[in-house]
Amino acid sequence: MLRKFFKLTFGLTLFAVLTFSLFVYYEWNFRPVFINNFFNRSIVHMALDSPETLSTLRILDQFGIKGHNQKLDDSSLEHMEELYTKVEEMQRVLRSYNNQDLNDSEKISKQVADELMSYFLNSRKFRFHNYPLNQIWGVQLNLPTFLATKHVIETASDAQNYLLRLKQVRVKVDQVMEGLLIREEKGILPPRFIGEKVIAGLESFIGTPAHQKIFYASHFLIALDKPMVPLIRNRNF
Repeated sequence: MLRKFFKLTFGLTLFAVLTFSLFVYYEWNFRPVFINNFFNRSIVHMALDSPETLSTLRILDQFGIKGHNQKLDDSSLEHMEELYTKVEEMQRVLRSYNNQDLNDSEKISKQVADELMSYFLNSRKFRFHNYPLNQIWGVQLNLPTFLATKHVIETASDAQNYLLRLKQVRVKVDQVMEGLLIREEKGILPPRFIGEKVIAGLESFIGTPAHQKIFYASHFLIALDKPMVPLIRNRNF
């Protein structure tokens, strides 16, 4: 009798786990049954597409998942087009939910999400009408700040990820330059004073000794008092 009870319990548990796993798989890969799951999935998809966002939020880090800390966001023109395509598909799925099946809160969420997606998609024709390099929030300022303040180094592995991420800076610069050249071809150029301030800032940064640059000083000088330093030195970092 006891054996039958355990078999029944095990069978029901296994069935529940399989059913839940299939439900999660379906919700992740196809049109979610519930619109709130669609919202959650969309947010996760967008976050997973941005290593810099994942490093800033540190949600995965607490579970020991840190592979994203080796990468920077993809700033290529190809990736931007992929993002527009992805949002178009998201909006298509969003609009497939019938308002009659939604409660008041879900209807409001759907309307807000739809308007945000439309705003983003409508900006497509103006995607080059900005100045990626500027004296206030340009990539030449945001990238060093991100590396100095959002990439946490607590272990030798974190330091290794940081060095791998630094190697991606050249790729990032090339991607930004690609966009700048397109803007130049289209005649979309910043005012002269912005260019002068950006160049002055870059010349100052380049002229700073390597050991005083924010990439180094923000982490490795502070890390001298941390127990991880011997590990870093042993790995020839």
